[in-house]
Amino acid sequence: MSLVALGLVLGHIAMFGGAREADEGAAAHLWQLLMAGQIPVIAFFAIKWLPRTPGVGQRMEDILKDRPPALGPPWAPWRTGR
Repeated sequence: MSLVALGLVLGHIAMFGGAREADEGAAAHLWQLLMAGQIPVIAFFAIKWLPRTPGVGQRMEDILKDRPPALGPPWAPWRTGR
């Protein structure tokens, strides 16, 4: 799904350029649907594998805490220092 979304964006840029448009268009809506469609896949992976390998979850938490604050929402735990 990620590769399809990337191909969609790159194809749109190749055909129409990277300039802003008045309307988002079909390509933007398809990209949004592809991104939202990945959430159930990620949730399934987390529910299935994180209980089996808890060390992976701890490593992911450590990675998220070390991200620059500008990359996360203001209410995120790694931004507030908790």
